[in-house]
Amino acid sequence: MKTGKKQQRQQQAAALRSNELSLKNEIIGIALMIIAVYLVFSLVSYTPSDPSFFNSTPDRHVENYGGPVGAQLSALLFNLFGYSSYAIVFYLLFLTVFFLFNKRIHSVISKSFGYLLLLIAFSSFISNVNPIAEISGNEVKSGGIIGYFINEFFQGQITRFFTVLLFLALIVISLILIAKLSLRKILTFLLETAVKFFGWAARFIKSQYEKFKKYRSLKRIQEKYKNDYQAETKVWDKASDKTGDIEKEKPIKEKEKLQQKRQIARQPSKIPEEGSLFADFEDNIIKRTQYQPPPLSYLDAPTEKSKIDFKELEEKKEELTRRLSEFRIRGEIVEYTPGPVITTYEFVPDTGIKVKDVTALSEDLALVAKAQYVRIDRILGKKAIGIEIPNRKREIIHLREVMESEDYQRSRSPLTIGLGKTKSGEIFVSDLREMPHLIIAGATGSGKSVAIHTILLSILFKSNPEQVKLVLIDPKRVELAFYNTLPHLLTPVVVNTKLAKNALDWAVFEMENRYKKLALLQARSLDQYNKKLEFLKQTEDDALDKLEDIEKLPYIVVAIDEFADLMLEACKDIENNVARLAQKARAVGIHLILATQRPSTDVITGTIKNNFPSRIAMAVPSKHDSRTIIDVMGAEKLLGNGDMLFLPPKTATLVRLHGAYVSEEETLRVVNYLSKIGRPRFNSQVVKPRAGEETEAGERDFDDLFFDAAEVVINSGQASASFLQRKMSIGYARAGRLIDQLQKNGVVSSPDSKNKRDILMTLNNLKELQKQ
Repeated sequence: MKTGKKQQRQQQAAALRSNELSLKNEIIGIALMIIAVYLVFSLVSYTPSDPSFFNSTPDRHVENYGGPVGAQLSALLFNLFGYSSYAIVFYLLFLTVFFLFNKRIHSVISKSFGYLLLLIAFSSFISNVNPIAEISGNEVKSGGIIGYFINEFFQGQITRFFTVLLFLALIVISLILIAKLSLRKILTFLLETAVKFFGWAARFIKSQYEKFKKYRSLKRIQEKYKNDYQAETKVWDKASDKTGDIEKEKPIKEKEKLQQKRQIARQPSKIPEEGSLFADFEDNIIKRTQYQPPPLSYLDAPTEKSKIDFKELEEKKEELTRRLSEFRIRGEIVEYTPGPVITTYEFVPDTGIKVKDVTALSEDLALVAKAQYVRIDRILGKKAIGIEIPNRKREIIHLREVMESEDYQRSRSPLTIGLGKTKSGEIFVSDLREMPHLIIAGATGSGKSVAIHTILLSILFKSNPEQVKLVLIDPKRVELAFYNTLPHLLTPVVVNTKLAKNALDWAVFEMENRYKKLALLQARSLDQYNKKLEFLKQTEDDALDKLEDIEKLPYIVVAIDEFADLMLEACKDIENNVARLAQKARAVGIHLILATQRPSTDVITGTIKNNFPSRIAMAVPSKHDSRTIIDVMGAEKLLGNGDMLFLPPKTATLVRLHGAYVSEEETLRVVNYLSKIGRPRFNSQVVKPRAGEETEAGERDFDDLFFDAAEVVINSGQASASFLQRKMSIGYARAGRLIDQLQKNGVVSSPDSKNKRDILMTLNNLKELQKQ
């Protein structure tokens, strides 16, 4: 009994001692937390000029938040450990947690050793990386005295590089001791997290892309395959009575959108009779309205130009001169020319200074100018070197400003293009007929797509659909899609690679055909041919009646937005066609514009480049890409967003231009205006395989069910062998032959990557084909 009471008293005493110890620990923990907070405020407000052991200024007012004691304490810690003093705060917070939650003593000892190692290693590391820091205008040792001497000792024994590695290793070891974490586990966790994140991102992007493709597919089906023949006929009856009034075209807008995306499969021999169902309607509109180009008010007005800060230019001029002299490049900056995007400083070197010595300093001068890139090149016609430095504030060059210029307005060429401004701010206008073909190459974000829109709009503002016809090829499907309703188009915007190849085949065929026509009138160029033809018509010469298939010919511009995609899928065929067109098509008025964001030698081959004297290089990532485009370096120093190097025809002198900007909204306004004036007259021969043209109409061998199958396909909007097999109750082999015949005769397109075909004819087109 006595033993039990004794044990009970012992247990009560132990509990009392434990409670007392817990209370003591809590008091110590709270005290340590207050000290940690006090130390944080003292370190944050540390000023070397405050009175302390290291600075005897007794009359000075103490600025430290911790008062005189805080000033003394922060001065002591900063002078000993520098910025690593903040590790002591974390150590005090760690002790606070230990005392408040009664952690085991061995945990405190190992972690304390870790904090001590972190304090010393981090002080030494800071002293190595940045020995001197500035606080309130006073210089202090960033790692303190301890860090400074430890760093000096190790640097005397091993190199600085291995000293840094040593300190970093000690910091990692200290963190492992403090946090009790395995480095291997941390790396494994980070790797697994990265794999999971990228897997999720890939799945998300794939799902969004699938949704987008499904949406586009449904949209295309709704636009192309919704067929109501009776309603269409009724609409045509209305439209034919109202050909003189463009504003009353609204009732047939839906059907026009459907019609303009379909091509006619078979044309008579003469071009004026070719076209869509809207051909006669458009002719009446053009005659009555006498075609007016879009008003310039459809484009955004230029913004107000910022004032030139000549004081800043002078300061930069002096800084450049000083830095050049430091590199022993003697000379004088005699003049500077501020432009919309860059300012050109004309540096005249002293005798004996080589040009290459100056151009080699572009990176150093970019550092002085605080610029992304600085381009240095010789100024032709002057004894000076141009140092081109980007402006602090870049001017936006609007297309409207270029088109309002005297040079653009004065030009009478239907293929006038306004590219932008020179580096000195002058409007730059060129003529595609003189180029006569153009390559535009640049990386993503360089302004390549905007440049294509600028060129196309420049042509649209200068020419009517009778003067210029367009063939637009857009493998990406999104850049040129809104041009589909232009009356200038010969075919809907081509997005299929096989159809693009057919379009280039047709361009070659058209080129050869035009040469035959030019030979009949003994003309050497398209201009001469059209002038002679007009003269013969005015004089009513009998010779004209003897010439068959002679009519006025428009210019044809073939623009390809992403040429690399075509070269990847049909390299040889595309390259051969482009080379033939580039060599011979100029005289007959066919011009090429190729754009690519991958300027490699397998895209811009030697055969192609040799036949394109005019080239535009926009910002590219490497010198090699720049040489591929324009044969010299320099494009890798461009600023992007329309900054370009233009190689004009008949010269090897590069011109630095800043491209004009045109927004998507501006483009849509212009396209909508032109769509109201007239509808496109599509020529189905453009995208039709050339093999089908080798046989005459009477030599075709149609299946007996050909026209029945064509009618089924057009009405249903579906084109596959299995579909015809079910609908017409025929064998699969015969259904396959019918599909091949439908494709050969332009009723359906070739299959895309998903084995789907587009319907290219209407029932009216089919009747025309049946009559032939």
